[in-house]
Amino acid sequence: MNQALNPTCLIVGLGSIGKTHLKQILKFAGKIVVVDPNPQTADYIQAIEFPFPIEYYREIELVSRDEVIEFAVIANWGPDHFSLIQKVTKLVREFSTMQH
Repeated sequence: MNQALNPTCLIVGLGSIGKTHLKQILKFAGKIVVVDPNPQTADYIQAIEFPFPIEYYREIELVSRDEVIEFAVIANWGPDHFSLIQKVTKLVREFSTMQH
């Protein structure tokens, strides 16, 4: 992680497991980006008062290439984990390439 404190965290999947991770990540994150295709996720995020705004996207491809993801949790449907890890890795590589 680039920052010792308050990293930008990505959570993919905000079902029961993702929400459990979210509760813990809120203790140390400076920013959280959530990706989940379920439109009810946006309602959940808006209904709860978080200590800072949480960015929400329905697809990983919509996350800004300028976003510096320092920590990621993949909490979506198990069979999609591998393809999602590849996409998150691509996001990180694209950002690293842009910084040099």
